Amino acid sequence: MPRRAIDECPRFNPEAFHAVRKARMSRQSLGRQTNLSQQTVVRWETGVSTPSARNLRAAAQVLQVRPSDLLYPPSGDPSLADLRMNHALTTAELAVRSATNLGRLQFWERTGSLGTADESPPLLSAFLGLATDTIDRYLLTGQVPRTITRRLARALHVEPLEIQSAFDRTAALYEAVHHELRSAA
Repeated sequence: MPRRAIDECPRFNPEAFHAVRKARMSRQSLGRQTNLSQQTVVRWETGVSTPSARNLRAAAQVLQVRPSDLLYPPSGDPSLADLRMNHALTTAELAVRSATNLGRLQFWERTGSLGTADESPPLLSAFLGLATDTIDRYLLTGQVPRTITRRLARALHVEPLEIQSAFDRTAALYEAVHHELRSAA
């Protein structure tokens, strides 16, 4: 199965999109206002394809709904990617809004961890611009430093505790997938 691009909307709800679009305007009108073809709108409504984060945000704006209104709710607590998708942001847009390195943000969304096992605390602290004792505390407790949770919370308009919970959920999902892969091998 091909891997989805990170900025696609895997929780896109074609039925909700269709209902809102039909109640508010024609496919042609939506396509014209969002610079999308009518065929693209049909593919979204039928679930053949899903919009990118930017296109979801544009459609939600024209339809006068929140992007999250056009998504299925996450199963369980939201992951970092779920929080980003609720605002129809690309990883690059969130990186800019939160003053976070794009590659690091993508890593966080994939693993729920601040760094790799190969990164020593001094290296990770230098890369993230945090004190080594802050990284040591993170490694001991799993609590994401407040600087990071506040930055992401501000960018996503959520509480810092929701960011910590999203890191935990992302890490749990990552571990479950890797456990399943190890078991299958």
